[in-house]
Amino acid sequence: KGAVGWEELTQGHYAHWAGELVPGIAAAVVTGGAAAAVRGGDAVAGLDRTGQALHDMRVAAAAASTVPSGFRGAAEFGRFGSHLQDGLASAGFTDTRAAFQGSSVTSRNFHTGREFDVGRRSDYDIALAGEDIFRAARDAGIRVRSGGSRTGPLTAADLEQLGLTGLRAELSEAAGRDVNFMIFHNIDEAVARGPSIGVTGR
Repeated sequence: KGAVGWEELTQGHYAHWAGELVPGIAAAVVTGGAAAAVRGGDAVAGLDRTGQALHDMRVAAAAASTVPSGFRGAAEFGRFGSHLQDGLASAGFTDTRAAFQGSSVTSRNFHTGREFDVGRRSDYDIALAGEDIFRAARDAGIRVRSGGSRTGPLTAADLEQLGLTGLRAELSEAAGRDVNFMIFHNIDEAVARGPSIGVTGR
């Protein structure tokens, strides 16, 4: 699977999707590494380390749920989601879908490998996806990336132009941590970028 569907994201099938994805990666690593292994013990050791890393990823994926790290449970996450969706609707983005990404989903920072909330207060990275909000971003002159499929993380100026400054501040206060937004043309492109947990509400 290149991307998990929205229904799977919001109905508890994230772990199943991630669990299927990782074995596929493992197969590719083992197949591609077979020739390299004959070049010496270092290559074999490297494969062993890769296999352990993939195993750890699968264990983490199996433990994943539809609640991002940092929330005390589904009810709290649901209230956050409702606040987010109501705020988007008030800003005129009624067709926008949202999904958590990053360390709140994987439980580890992609760059450092550090666990969520260990040694610092982690933030929430939220993808906002939809034709309405993406068009508004383009019209506001917000720079797009990845072949025109998404923006970068929204700056304070970007948020102001889109009327989302207040919503971000409210959500950050409610969560007790920074909330960051990135805009995608559609939810499939957002989910294809990395593991995600869909936001429901309203």
